[in-house]
Amino acid sequence: MVQVMEETAERQLFKIGAVARLTGISVHTLRKWEERHGAVHPRRSKGGKRLYTDADVQRLVLIKKLADHGLSLPSIATCSFDELADRWDRLSRAELPSAVSRHSRIAVLGTGVAAWLSRQQVQLAGAELVAAANDPKDLERRLGKSRVDVLMVECPAVARGTSQEVREIMQALDVPKAVVVYWFGNQQHVETLQSAPQIEVLRAPVDSIELQQAIARINGDRSSPVPASGNQAVQTASDPLPPRLSRESLAKMAAAIPIASCGCQKNLVDVVLSLRALEEYLGGCESRSPDDEALHRALSRKVGEARSSIEDAIEHFAAVEGIEL
Repeated sequence: MVQVMEETAERQLFKIGAVARLTGISVHTLRKWEERHGAVHPRRSKGGKRLYTDADVQRLVLIKKLADHGLSLPSIATCSFDELADRWDRLSRAELPSAVSRHSRIAVLGTGVAAWLSRQQVQLAGAELVAAANDPKDLERRLGKSRVDVLMVECPAVARGTSQEVREIMQALDVPKAVVVYWFGNQQHVETLQSAPQIEVLRAPVDSIELQQAIARINGDRSSPVPASGNQAVQTASDPLPPRLSRESLAKMAAAIPIASCGCQKNLVDVVLSLRALEEYLGGCESRSPDDEALHRALSRKVGEARSSIEDAIEHFAAVEGIEL
C-alpha cells in the first residue's frame, strides 16, 4: 500500500523534460539554476531523477520572466515566491503602455486563457473580464446586454477561414475589437488575420505584459512596440524554418519507451526525417528557369512548415512522457 501511494504521488510530479516544456527553460539551464543558484530544490525519484511540484514550476516561470527582463539570476534565485510575484507585478506595471489606462471590458471565447488568468492571479490593468465561454452562442447568452470593448479569442490553429470567422463572431456579439491568441497556423493565413482591422494577433503562450500591450495597441496606441519576445516573432513568407531537433535527439526520441508504450513517437520521428529529406531534395533539385526555382523554394518552405509542426508535436509528446530531448 505504501509503495502504491508513493508511486501515485510521483505521478503527480513533473519530470525535468516536462518542466522544460512548461517553462521554456532548457533542461541544461534548469540543472544549472538548481546547482549554481539554488533556484529550486526538486525531489528525487528512487532512480535519482528530478521531480518538480506545481509550485516549483510556477516559481521557475516567474524567475525566467524576471531574468528575461534584465534582473540578475543571483539576485532573484533565492527570493520567496511572494517576493518574485511582487517584483513581477511592479515590473509589469512599469512596462505597461500608457494607453492601457483606458478601461476595457473584455469577453473571452475559449476558457483556457480565462482559466490561466485566474490560476496565475493575473490582473490586466485597466481591463475587466466580463464573461468567458467555449462557444460563441454560450458567450452571447452569458453577456446578455452587457457592453464589451474587446473580444479575446483563443484559437488553437489559424486556418484559411479563421479571419472571416473571427469577424463574424465580433459582429454577432457587437464587439468592435479583438485579440486572437493562437498556437499554430499557416503563415499566409496568420498574415491575413493580422491584416484585418481592429484585430491584434498573438502567438501562444502569452503573459500579462503581452496581453496588456495588445489591448493598449487596439485601444488606439497602435504604435506601441511589440515586446522583444519569441512569441511575437512573425516569419515572412521567405524566411527559412530550420530544424529544431538534431538527428541525435530524434534517435533518442525514437528509442525511448514512453508510458503509453504505443510507439507513436517513432512514427512522428519517421515523418520528420522524411520531410527533412524531402526539403534537402527540393533544395538541390535542378531548376531550369527562375519560375522553376521560385516554385521549388515555395515547395520547400511548405514542407518546412509541415516539418516544424511535427517537431512541435514531438516536443509536446516528449514533455508529457518525461522524455528528455
